[in-house]
Amino acid sequence: MSINTAQQQNDLEKKHIEAVLFSLMKELQKLAPHPDKPKSTGADFVQTDSAYEPAADYDGLLGSLIIEGTLGGAFGAAAAGVNWGDAVECVSEYMQDRPAAQARAPYSIGQKRSISAAFNTSGTHTEMMGSYLRDLPRRLGIERWLSDYQRKLYATHKHAALGLAA
Repeated sequence: MSINTAQQQNDLEKKHIEAVLFSLMKELQKLAPHPDKPKSTGADFVQTDSAYEPAADYDGLLGSLIIEGTLGGAFGAAAAGVNWGDAVECVSEYMQDRPAAQARAPYSIGQKRSISAAFNTSGTHTEMMGSYLRDLPRRLGIERWLSDYQRKLYATHKHAALGLAA
């Protein structure tokens, strides 16, 4: 396949993905907004699209091994000067003192019930929150598709730079 044909195929694929992304964003605008952000009509959970870029060359297994081999020696040399006996003694002392400190505390965090267990869990929701919660499963599905197509769009950009078909 020639480079020109691969580029045309990549352009068609990119236009298709952009059209799908546009329609998904229009679907998100029809859903109820979160009560804390009533003017927001976009995605709530997909905040940054840099998380959906394809992995770089150094993000693979080989890159990780090379980085670990390079930096491992430095961290190993730094850890060689640590007195591990003192560290173990410190942890042991902490584990012995912790139950006594919790018994003296006026409240016990993490025992039977955390302090924030009842935070914002009133039995009544506002009408806006109710409609947001009803739309939540659909919102999550749309945002999942949004992130998948965003990842595909980044892949077409990466392949276009290399001159490959998507």
